[in-house]
Amino acid sequence: MNRPHRTARQHLGIGSLLVASLIILIGCRGETAPVSGSDAPRIVSLTPAVTQMLIDLDRADQIVGVGQYDPVAHANQPIVGDLLNIDYEKLLAVRPTHVFIQPEREIGIPEKLQRLAEEHNFTIGAFHIDRLEDITQTLHNPEADSPRLGEALDIEKQAKRLANRIDARLGRLSKLTSSEPSPKTLLVFRTEPLGVIGRNTYMHQILTIAGGQNALEGESYQTLDREKLLAIQPETIVLLVSPEQMPPDRIERWKQTMGKLDIPAATNDRIHVIRDPVALLPSSSVPRIAAELTRRLHPELSNRIDSALAKTDAQR
Repeated sequence: MNRPHRTARQHLGIGSLLVASLIILIGCRGETAPVSGSDAPRIVSLTPAVTQMLIDLDRADQIVGVGQYDPVAHANQPIVGDLLNIDYEKLLAVRPTHVFIQPEREIGIPEKLQRLAEEHNFTIGAFHIDRLEDITQTLHNPEADSPRLGEALDIEKQAKRLANRIDARLGRLSKLTSSEPSPKTLLVFRTEPLGVIGRNTYMHQILTIAGGQNALEGESYQTLDREKLLAIQPETIVLLVSPEQMPPDRIERWKQTMGKLDIPAATNDRIHVIRDPVALLPSSSVPRIAAELTRRLHPELSNRIDSALAKTDAQR
């Protein structure tokens, strides 16, 4: 079953202007997925952010169903639709014990999903992941109103350890860049039209940790025309993109177009690309993206970045 296009708002709930940045075509999926142990949880993840967390928690073999547009899910994991179009027949066929979703705040949990959870005795975990702190809170928070991943799956220690590791790696990067100059940076998630990332977003937080200053004054996600881009005069531009979304030749053409503009980023050859399936995923993968962004903004720190992260991991 081939995957059609869909919006990143449905993926992540992070704003309609992020739509095209996470549109992904990934191959076919099988009909079954392994689950270790007869008493092991049987997890359906309808949000890529949670799927990545489960992978990092070594629980990938307990995932029995995923959303249709999940860039990190294993190819053999059955597709059960997506949050807005759940295939309830397929969902029930995989006999889940847990269903994890990331609903829009104004929409909440679908009524039918709630009813089926009661009838078939599975747990729904609904998470809102808009800021960096939401990532670790999704992993572990015994004081939350509803169970987090650690509590829901009875893996509190592992979840807390992963949350602490995320905080520690980001803290190391922040400390490393704190005394460095902060180039005025434009984060791009879409090239046509030019989609850029503003403030009050987790990517803005990552940019700050990486030692950059957001070139945009406004919040959330925006579209820029040529006139507005020239007015901003960014010192650095970084395109964050999934490999499936944009092939290398198209990226190179875009860089050449940007390089002809009368802006400091073009003059100083500071137009960069982070090409990664999780480039825009608000999940446990953010330290990796933060490190890559730091390398683009401060290439002179590359060796120290590796050393700092290795030291952090050794202390865990």
